[in-house]
Amino acid sequence: MNQAKFVCEEGKCTACGSCIQICPMHCISYYKNSHETKMAIKDPTKCTSCHLCESACPQNMIRRGSKPLRCYAAWSCDENERLTSASGGIATEIYNHFASIGGYYAGVSIDSDYTTTYKLNNYPTYMGEFKNSKYVYSDTADVFKKIAKTLGMGKEVAFIGLPCQVAGLKQYLEVKRINCSRLFLVDIVCHGTAPDEFLKEHITSIEEKKKRKAKQVLFRDPDEGTHTFTFSLKDDKGTFYKKRVHRTDTYQVGYHNGIIYRDNCYQCRYACCERYGDLTISDFSGLGKIQPFEMSHRNVSCVLVNTEKGQEIIDLLAIEKSICAHERPLDEALKYEKQLQHPTPETDYRKKFLVLYEQTHDFEFSVQQSAAPIMKRNELRYYSHVEEIRNCISAVVPRKMKTRLKRLLK
Repeated sequence: MNQAKFVCEEGKCTACGSCIQICPMHCISYYKNSHETKMAIKDPTKCTSCHLCESACPQNMIRRGSKPLRCYAAWSCDENERLTSASGGIATEIYNHFASIGGYYAGVSIDSDYTTTYKLNNYPTYMGEFKNSKYVYSDTADVFKKIAKTLGMGKEVAFIGLPCQVAGLKQYLEVKRINCSRLFLVDIVCHGTAPDEFLKEHITSIEEKKKRKAKQVLFRDPDEGTHTFTFSLKDDKGTFYKKRVHRTDTYQVGYHNGIIYRDNCYQCRYACCERYGDLTISDFSGLGKIQPFEMSHRNVSCVLVNTEKGQEIIDLLAIEKSICAHERPLDEALKYEKQLQHPTPETDYRKKFLVLYEQTHDFEFSVQQSAAPIMKRNELRYYSHVEEIRNCISAVVPRKMKTRLKRLLK
């Protein structure tokens, strides 16, 4: 570290992997700071000063994204896919489409050591590993190289990832001068990503208490309903740990309250309405808030169309009856999805967590102490059955009346 140099400004590195994959001398690697945040550094003793790494880094380039053209509420027409996917199953239907035309698709799977890694595949049976959200940093490994090679063979490729990773892939291919006419990009609205070390510590802690080894990790367990955001661990005998989002699971509390993200996430340049993918997908938190939507709001994806290529895919999937898509006012996404306006702010909970983690390097303890007020509030709400009462009232009151009441209160 005394000799190493950062590829981009230290606090801006997203660890997208573009620099590592393009370096001909293999002199770039990841360094972890005291907060477990990975950053790319290069070994000057091996570097030949070709500057490919700096050119391939999206943080060093001023690249403008595309402003959304249209917004859709969309979901898979396959009811099973819809219910088992994080939102409406749009990502799975995109994977299905590219596999059906002999193309390739890239997504994230969880490995046996609980790291999450991008892989490129073309088998329809493999896409199950890419389903469901992974609320943790995902390593792009060598997927940019594989995509470049696949595009060079004249194959169609779909890449679904975080905005910083989509930007990294675009910059990598531009420096390599790869024709991207057959590349389809989808960026996911991102609140931030947690270092993978935190997830490993959390799972290990649970395994030691339960004396069982996890074979499956789910951040939105379909068995509990993906809308409940239930974090589950399973082995051959079944589920041995599960906690919903508004409880006391340290990882859930840390992630969903913006306490444990990578350092760069709090200054993210991609948390804005300018997007880098042909499509942008997310949950649809603003659905029905501007214009009435009479159908179920559960398991519905928000889809922003950013390019004409993106519109072509949405139209094609609708014609194939793979998805249902209903056009919505753009402001239902832009106004109500905060990460389309600004990055997640650093809170006092975050600052306290960092102090404790630097002192102890104990993830469980640091979250429990720093987020104790949040956990107490969550348990009070849980045992007073606030959510159940709200859901019962919501089920009884007709949708039109709820819409009118919301307008009146507004």
